[in-house]
Amino acid sequence: MKHLWSIICGRAIINNETKTISLIDVLEELTFYNMTESSEGKTKVAFPCDFEVVSYWVRDDANREKYVDFSLEIIDPNNEKIGESNNKMSFPQDSQKRMRTIIKSRAFVFTVDGIYLFKIKMNEGSTYRTVAEFPIDVRLRKTEVK
Repeated sequence: MKHLWSIICGRAIINNETKTISLIDVLEELTFYNMTESSEGKTKVAFPCDFEVVSYWVRDDANREKYVDFSLEIIDPNNEKIGESNNKMSFPQDSQKRMRTIIKSRAFVFTVDGIYLFKIKMNEGSTYRTVAEFPIDVRLRKTEVK
């Protein structure tokens, strides 16, 4: 099993007829605006933010079933893990050689301005190995309430 690429976007649309995917609103940077006093001083703030992590995988051997456990971790600029999603995918025997996975989220946990790192890890026996890392720049801007 090989991970080829991953990308963060607002949403992905798959056309099952043509087997194509459209990645809508690809995210390289996020800016959140804080208008309330209640979240100031907190170490973690969950902001509403719909996003999807789309990954593309291929396998070498289509002659046998393949089951893969993988995870997505989000690491903040302080190197603290602030999110994790554990997932499974399966390839039946003599089935497709490639697969897309989509992990959806409805919120983003903010701790501090900076580069957040998304890590895709694949289970190889008893340990997980990092197969991809990709960054996103995240900022918080304060707005004045009038």
